[in-house]
Amino acid sequence: MIFDLEAGAVDEQELKERTRYFALRVIKLVDAIPNSVSGRAIANQWVRAGTSVGANDRSACRGRSKAQRTYRHIGCLHSHRQIRNRQSKIKNGLK
Repeated sequence: MIFDLEAGAVDEQELKERTRYFALRVIKLVDAIPNSVSGRAIANQWVRAGTSVGANDRSACRGRSKAQRTYRHIGCLHSHRQIRNRQSKIKNGLK
């Protein structure tokens, strides 16, 4: 089992599905961003961060030790925080 701060414990398969769905939602959102210089810059960052959450999770599941799995899951959280930070910038009008 993997611990999820919001919903309790989830298994690896559920987390795999959730990260896949998250990546698809990010890609769909990116398609709605205007095709401007700033829009393209943010869109590129979002796609990389949004799809890396799932990739980092799968990498963490293959970790050889608990320490390695924990370290790789921190990468998942970092990617998620990057998206949240950029999301707040868009909500605030890129201030």
